[in-house]
Amino acid sequence: MTLLGQIQNTPNSLRFVDPTSPTKEAEGVGSSEGVQNLTAEGLLLYCQAQLNNLDREIHVLLSAQQGDVDQKDVLSKLQGTLNGYAPPASEKDINECEAAYNKAIDALPDGEIRNDLIKQRDKAIGELKELAAKARADLEEKEGRPVNPSEVKVEVNSMTWEATTGEVGRLGERISGDAELRMIKLQSFVSKRQSAIQLTTNLMSKFNQGLDSVVKNM
Repeated sequence: MTLLGQIQNTPNSLRFVDPTSPTKEAEGVGSSEGVQNLTAEGLLLYCQAQLNNLDREIHVLLSAQQGDVDQKDVLSKLQGTLNGYAPPASEKDINECEAAYNKAIDALPDGEIRNDLIKQRDKAIGELKELAAKARADLEEKEGRPVNPSEVKVEVNSMTWEATTGEVGRLGERISGDAELRMIKLQSFVSKRQSAIQLTTNLMSKFNQGLDSVVKNM
């Protein structure tokens, strides 16, 4: 039978899997069910398909893990910047905090973490800008002239600001939790890959033993 014929006659459950949904197919790796009737060439084709599928899934998980590391780094830097103001004391400080939020948001990929950070920025900076606007109006009325942001002083409760920066830290904790679950899944796929390699080795060994037995009986 030709290689094409072997592929066409291979059971659907053993054929090359769809890369858009690897997880479901990869769960079956490690079982020899249904492969006993394959030729050596067909067996290798089947095993290669399963290993390719697992490799794709592992690559996706590793990329996601790196993405988690990058996001945590962005949030950590933002929290460090915000903690440096502890709390903002002027309109200038508020503008700089807003710029730090915007920089972090631009560095994050689309998703729940980015959306939640936008909400945090809008709430925190929005409240601070209201304070600054009132302080600016009072100061300009008193001075009778336009004032610059560094002149506009605000009083922000330190505990309130600590809670604000803490919310940024909790976003990082959420990422850590997701990363731990993903690592468990990654370890599972690595184990399945090792099982698939061992299965291939065992089946090929049995196939070769069968050929040797046929040759000896000729």
